[in-house]
Amino acid sequence: MNKIVFSLCLVIFIACSKDEELDQPGPVPPVVSDSLGLWKKYSTGSTAAIWDIVFTSPARGFLCDQEGIRRSLDSGKTWTQILTKSNAYYTLQFLDPQHGFCIGTELARTIDGGNSWTVKPLPSRAIDINFNSPSNGLLATEIGLYRTVDSGSTWTMIRQDMWTALYFTDALNGWGATSRPGTIYKTTDGGLTWAAQPTPQTYTIHTLFFVGLRGWTVTDGPLLTTTNGGQLWQARSAPASAFDLQFVDHSTGYMTASGEVLKSTDAGITWKTDARIAGKRLVELFFTDPQHGWAAGEGGVVLRYKAP
Repeated sequence: MNKIVFSLCLVIFIACSKDEELDQPGPVPPVVSDSLGLWKKYSTGSTAAIWDIVFTSPARGFLCDQEGIRRSLDSGKTWTQILTKSNAYYTLQFLDPQHGFCIGTELARTIDGGNSWTVKPLPSRAIDINFNSPSNGLLATEIGLYRTVDSGSTWTMIRQDMWTALYFTDALNGWGATSRPGTIYKTTDGGLTWAAQPTPQTYTIHTLFFVGLRGWTVTDGPLLTTTNGGQLWQARSAPASAFDLQFVDHSTGYMTASGEVLKSTDAGITWKTDARIAGKRLVELFFTDPQHGWAAGEGGVVLRYKAP
């Protein structure tokens, strides 16, 4: 859902997009040895930094990295390059096993599970994306929020400002955030109109995630949580290096922070280390269900979680 350019030391999100987010210098993660627990460690076969990862089933997944788009058919153990282009793609979304979108400096679209891709221009450098059908989608960019009804062939701006995150629970109901600190927006009509939801903190919001009406955000300060669809947000402590999060139910969630995957079993009130790796930063998370999850980031590292 956001940004990009890795160096030896990957960074925290401080700007508007994945490239700017990871351009900033940061300390080498202090982890000195791997501790994986129920997670297993794999590699893409490249040292290229991974910027997003999604799976359409426990076996079939996709990621975008500094070199393009890769696909796995064995739960992330091995990866095959299926589209090659340097520093072009930052964020992935798959509607189903066949229909997928990857955005960054351009849009790549597949309708056959990644076997072939159609590349189209974008109106501005993209940060996040949300399609609710193969034709209809929203694009968060550094200059505004755009809508398409023709699979990304054309885009119409519907809101100005730099949009930093999008999350929808269905075709109509979703939340978004802009670079204006301290405000989250909600839509109930698929993104045509938006209502502001002020938060108790004036931090830039990077990631949004909801399970029903319960939601969480990653900011450049505290974690924000809501239990009523965003009518009221509460600030919770979070690691300074928190990057991405996903909840698999109303109480159990995971977060990437520096070289660790953190886990919460109390809806984000407290977090404990679930896995850690030495010398690399973990950036993105994706779970298909409570039993299967992945984390990825610097150096082509992919972690896979499988519940016993």
